[in-house]
Amino acid sequence: MEILLTILVGYFGYVVAKKLKTPAPGMVGSMIAVGIFNVCIGNAYLPVEIKLITQAISGAFIGVQVYKEDLMQIKKLIKPIILLVLMLTVNTFVVGIGIAMISKVDLVTALLSCVSGGVTDMALISLDMNADASIVALLQLVRLVGTLLFFPSWIQWITRKDDEKINTVNCTDSEVNLNGRLNQFLAKFIKSKNEKLVFTLLITLLAGIIGFLTNFPSGVLVCSMTLVAIFNSTTTQTYMPNKVRIAAQICAGSLVGCSVTRDTILGLKELILPAVFLLLSYLVVNYLYGKICNRIKYLDFKSALFASSPAGVSDMALIAGDLGADMKKTSIIQVARLVYAIGIMPILIQLFMTYI
Repeated sequence: MEILLTILVGYFGYVVAKKLKTPAPGMVGSMIAVGIFNVCIGNAYLPVEIKLITQAISGAFIGVQVYKEDLMQIKKLIKPIILLVLMLTVNTFVVGIGIAMISKVDLVTALLSCVSGGVTDMALISLDMNADASIVALLQLVRLVGTLLFFPSWIQWITRKDDEKINTVNCTDSEVNLNGRLNQFLAKFIKSKNEKLVFTLLITLLAGIIGFLTNFPSGVLVCSMTLVAIFNSTTTQTYMPNKVRIAAQICAGSLVGCSVTRDTILGLKELILPAVFLLLSYLVVNYLYGKICNRIKYLDFKSALFASSPAGVSDMALIAGDLGADMKKTSIIQVARLVYAIGIMPILIQLFMTYI
């Protein structure tokens, strides 16, 4: 009964957040609703198995965004990708340590809060690493909302006098050959969308189990993301409808909401300074990355600014296209940034925490 009630409260929060046009309403709305419910009533509960399934599905949704042509284009953008992840890694550790020093947030929670991954993904990973998931989710939400609200205007303003060509790096679209033996074999058995969905969920859960057995941070999410990306880039048999993504977000938000207590609410005022510090650090990284890429001819200034904006992959790619930047390059670099943030950064943080 507690599980059913928690999920219903989470769904109610999603509906309200969607009507209010809140970013990531499935995650944000359910987290707030279940958090309020848990503070007031005190019996919000979801079993750990929900977390594992949610992580696997979240990884699968990243995987279905990776196509063969994206993998082929990465080698042409490898230098700006390496530069970006190095800058973001340094920023994560410098700002994370700084937040831990100026606030009562513990170090692992501060570091995970500074990783430029998704709100849902990092909140789930924080549960694996015994960090405070509610604080991670709140600071990640500040980063997401702040980036979507301020960065497009900021980029327009600092590039208002620029008249650059958008073709600094030659990235031509390639033909995606999906006539391989694996695709032909699977096509004999998998034809309808429902069959594709079942197949995708099966390989997602299989990869999730493998990831769970590895005991690596975010292993469930990374393994499911990797296996689905492989099938998505070599076959036409993967499919994940939006309804499944929303359901996963509601479960993830509800999980985080279950960790919200009265002490969490009382500590919110202490997150104002860390949140401002975090946003300012990303503005600095954004500007420096744009200038460096433009100076050494990796990318034009505007495309580099959008490529390094720490928000959703699809969000920033679409905004970049609207405002005259290279949408394809932005999307590829954003995908690489997200994969690195989710797959590599938690491992680096765990190693850092082991040896300090």
